[in-house]
Amino acid sequence: MPLWNIYHTNNVFQSQDEKDACAKDITDFYSGPGGMPSFYVVVNFISMPPGSMYRGYKRVSDLDTPFVRLAITHIHIHAKDLPMAIAEAYKRTAKGIDKAIKRSIIDKGYLFEYGVSEEPRELWKVDGFVPPPWKSEAEKLWIKEGKAVPYDAKAKL
Repeated sequence: MPLWNIYHTNNVFQSQDEKDACAKDITDFYSGPGGMPSFYVVVNFISMPPGSMYRGYKRVSDLDTPFVRLAITHIHIHAKDLPMAIAEAYKRTAKGIDKAIKRSIIDKGYLFEYGVSEEPRELWKVDGFVPPPWKSEAEKLWIKEGKAVPYDAKAKL
């Protein structure tokens, strides 16, 4: 599960269309061919009232350029799970995140910062189910169904 909390000044993501487009780009990064179920991706847009968000000692609401802070949590897939060296996995992840935010943040010239944390998969459930292993037959079923469904955790996955 990638969880994206997008903290932004109130002059960013003002329309539903902007939010929808950003959420789609983020979801597409994770759920493309060979990816995870799209319903794993959660994106929260959190508008910060003027004077409540700081970058250093400066209120970001006083900056000339809008500011966006993305706090991203990965639970489903970690860098160590990818078929490459850890350093390459991190570069690939950062490149994918940059691509996901290009249209909604980078191309608009906003100031931004993001950080990614990786949380233990063992403390994660979706709709009451322990998610199946990545790329397993059970996960393919979840992708096909578009939701969490019962599966035999003891079967060969």
